[in-house]
Amino acid sequence: PISPTPSAPDTVTPRVYAYVKSSIQAEVTLRTDIISDRDMMILDVKPRKGKQVTFIHTYNDPSLGRQQPMWRLRHLNLPANQAMVVTGDMNLHHLRWSRGAPRSSMITDEVVEWLNQNLFALINKPGVPTHYPHDSGKHPSVIDLT
Repeated sequence: PISPTPSAPDTVTPRVYAYVKSSIQAEVTLRTDIISDRDMMILDVKPRKGKQVTFIHTYNDPSLGRQQPMWRLRHLNLPANQAMVVTGDMNLHHLRWSRGAPRSSMITDEVVEWLNQNLFALINKPGVPTHYPHDSGKHPSVIDLT
């Protein structure tokens, strides 16, 4: 297991976590030099053979406004010219992936614009729910994205 904030006090509970299979034939590095945050972690995975991939895992809390991880991601010093995967509980609604007429925001539009400008491709099938609420009065939504 890898915590996004390995040196944080026990009172700071991470909202993202990664598990790496012990038999993996790769070097995995937590990039706390880029960000150390309970809601986002960046891992470089360098296989013995092949190219390094950077994985960004996030729990995006929209109540944080312009401090939410997906908005702050746009301003991080990310590795250039290599494969990168962004995944997590985005809690963002946008026409590009949501069902029906989603409620969107200026922050979400800015995040989508940044993703497009940086040539990220949506892996999810648009409109297919990824979150099923425990409350039967709420509808499934598309907020867990890769």
